[in-house]
Amino acid sequence: MGRSTMVTEIQCRIYAAECERLGVARDISIQRATALMAMANSWQRLAADTGRYDAIVAEEGATG
Repeated sequence: MGRSTMVTEIQCRIYAAECERLGVARDISIQRATALMAMANSWQRLAADTGRYDAIVAEEGATG
């Protein structure tokens, strides 16, 4: 299998912000806006999870 790179917390927050920006555009349908805002929320949750994971890895690396 190939090697993969995990998305970073910062990247997730950037994607969330972009989805939010696109989701409030005036020229899109309510369905598209709703989907974009749901995606933004998912990216925000993933950013938080990634931040927690990074803290665990850092702590385990320092002690383990």
